[in-house]
Amino acid sequence: MIYHCTPVYAQCEVDYKLLRTKFDSLPETSVLVATTLGISPALINRCAQGYVLNDSTPSNAETLRIHKRFWIALMLQQLIKEEPLSKVAESFSIERGFLQSLAATTSGFASMVERFCKVVGWGNLALLLGGFKERLLFGMVS
Repeated sequence: MIYHCTPVYAQCEVDYKLLRTKFDSLPETSVLVATTLGISPALINRCAQGYVLNDSTPSNAETLRIHKRFWIALMLQQLIKEEPLSKVAESFSIERGFLQSLAATTSGFASMVERFCKVVGWGNLALLLGGFKERLLFGMVS
């Protein structure tokens, strides 16, 4: 759910060495979800070793977009786990302001989808999104 609430075109450079470390420490079920989303462990390893994927073709551009979005979803996942914003920013080597903006944007999107779910009668999904939003905001406050 975190990946699907992550802004599609958020601009953030991926540190592939750090991504490889974080990807390797994910539980098997999370790796399965990641590969289902289109994350390529082989590409992560190649990029961590210095390979640069050129985004000149639509296929490569989409692959890069998916991997960037996954990278950002990992940041949000740590906030959802109620880790302090400063600790998350430090662990991903990003600015705190970027992370705050990202969390606010994601929370806003989750609120819109939550409202939509209530209107169309998808109460269970609306409850999940409401809890997601609250945990994300908790991570921003602390």
